[in-house]
Amino acid sequence: MATAKIETQCNACAGTGVYRWFAEPPGVGVVCLTCNGTGCRVIEYVPFDGRQRRDGIDTVQESRGATILSCGPSDKASVSYEQFFAGKMPT
Repeated sequence: MATAKIETQCNACAGTGVYRWFAEPPGVGVVCLTCNGTGCRVIEYVPFDGRQRRDGIDTVQESRGATILSCGPSDKASVSYEQFFAGKMPT
């Protein structure tokens, strides 16, 4: 899959290319480190063209969450991977 690129305004300097915050003395700006002074950021991404398949999956369950103590599948019902790929979510 080929990556695409878009140019966006740098969010760190609001497109000015110059950064100024609390460490700079009055009247002084510094070259923005995020965009290297261009005021522009280039974002590379892979365009989404549908859910991709993943090998080695037979069933899909909801996650217990993102923390270490509660990660892993939940005790709720599962669906087959084919059902999930067709749009059905575990309940």
